[in-house]
Amino acid sequence: MISARVKISTYVDQISGLFEPSTEEEKDTAKAEKTVVLKGSGVALATVVTVAEAIKRKYKEGRQISKLGVLEAEEIYEPVGAKEGTPNKVVKRTVPFLEIELAIKEGILDEKAMGYQGPLTAEDLEGSASLEAILKGPPKGLGGMKGKGKGGKASRKGGKKGNSSSSSGGGKKEKSTKDKDKEEDSSSNSKKEGKKEEKKESSDTRKKGGKDNSASKKKEETSKKETKKEEKKEEKEGTESTSTKKKGKGKGAKKNSSKPKEEPASAAVAA
Repeated sequence: MISARVKISTYVDQISGLFEPSTEEEKDTAKAEKTVVLKGSGVALATVVTVAEAIKRKYKEGRQISKLGVLEAEEIYEPVGAKEGTPNKVVKRTVPFLEIELAIKEGILDEKAMGYQGPLTAEDLEGSASLEAILKGPPKGLGGMKGKGKGGKASRKGGKKGNSSSSSGGGKKEKSTKDKDKEEDSSSNSKKEGKKEEKKESSDTRKKGGKDNSASKKKEETSKKETKKEEKKEEKEGTESTSTKKKGKGKGAKKNSSKPKEEPASAAVAA
């Protein structure tokens, strides 16, 4: 099984030792391996392909048959701190695997089999990586890119500007990274102060608006109270006038009623 943690060069040395024994006793062709099978799953798929490509570059007659499939894996988890008798948790998952069978001589592998790949041609090797590059492995990182923050960015920008000014021949002096950092800090501080002032002004205007609204509400309430008082006064005056009218009507009725009583008396005197 191929692991992604092991270097590719170690696998290449082991496989080459199987194909070509180093000791005199093992140099017998009967003891040399005719085929070597590489197997890997999960993260190691890329490592399997890389090892196979390295062997095919080391041996010009190297050929392979590739098989790709899926494995069912079970993971058992024991409960920690649980009661006795609790069953273990079993998790099933599918894992892809790759199997490559290698041979360095013709006629060993079935050329009609599915997944067969013959030796690499000159055209295949032109635009691809060499054996030395594969054994060294990919570059670990880009050099000269250490550091984070404003200082690193400013230094890179400053370097670019310096190259452009030197090539153009302007002869202008550029500002240092510290000056640029100071300017950026001052600009950020000024922006913050401006935002604070805007917030204060908005809060003051809101407070003033609230006070004005409260004063206007008080005025409206007082005006409503005054109108209610005036309406009550008018109602009282109306009730008093109606009562006086009723009293006058009653007296006139009495006078009128007394007049017909006096008429028979006057008639009697005349007789």
